[in-house]
This record gives sequence, C-alpha cells and structure tokens, in this order.
Amino acid sequence: MFVGSCDDHIYALYEKSGTHLWNFWAGDSVLTSVTHGDSTMYAGSHDGYLYALDSNDGSLRWKFRTGGEVQSTQVLDHGVLFFASNDERVYAVDSVSGREIWKFDAGDHIMAPPIVYEDTVYVGSNDNRLYALAVTDDADVMSSKLDSSTTTPVITLSP
Repeated sequence: MFVGSCDDHIYALYEKSGTHLWNFWAGDSVLTSVTHGDSTMYAGSHDGYLYALDSNDGSLRWKFRTGGEVQSTQVLDHGVLFFASNDERVYAVDSVSGREIWKFDAGDHIMAPPIVYEDTVYVGSNDNRLYALAVTDDADVMSSKLDSSTTTPVITLSP
C-alpha cells in the first residue's frame, strides 16, 4: 500500500504486515491520496509537483511542476491524469511521459478532486462554480454557478 505523509515522504508498505518497503522524499507534505496505475503510483505534494514513482522501488519516473500546492487527489483515466493545483488550474497530464496535455484556469483555488464521467471532467472551485471540461482539451463544456465554493468531490449518478 502507498501513503503520503506530512513528513514530506511517500511510503510503500507491505499490506499484510505494514513492513516498510521504500520511501520517497517529496519536498513537502503529501496530503493527497495516492493513485496507482500499472506499475506506477502518483501523488501530489505541497511543493507544487505531481510525482510519478515506480511502485516497485520508489524511483522517480517523472515530476510535473504546477504553480501551487497540489492538494486535490488525481484521477487516472485512459492514460491521463486529471488533478488540480492551488494555482487555480485543472491539469491533464500524460501518465507515461508526464507531459502536459492541457490546463484550465478556473479563476480560484480548487481543493476538491476532479472526477471523470463519460468523457467529461467535473470539478468544483472556490469561485463558486462547478465546471464540466472535455477530457480531450480544456474546452469548458459547461459551468454552473453555485451558492458557495466546493471542497468535496463531485459525485455523478447514472440515470
């Protein structure tokens, strides 16, 4: 299992015993949940980076720099990581290369993690809006004005 920590590390532990397998220094607190895909795990840090680590040994595969703390957990969908940063942006990053695909400026801090549902990325912002973005580019499919900011994940229900 993988866990981020306020001591600036990401830890890998053997799930049955809690035995320490490896750790990675992330430069600052890691308050996001860790996302795992294939043999890579991903976590954001308060140092402004999203890290991709080899889940077997903790070696750095790549890191992606944002303009602010990464506080929202990332979601992995079809090889693309979607996440938000305190630089007021939502990012889409290729999970293999760490290359930016697109970014969307929400105009205020985003603390809630995005979700992906039917080729749309949904995320709430402190600008009192809920955004729906196309997964392929940063086109604002729709936005809806709310009475207050959102700090919790969006949940969609199928009809």
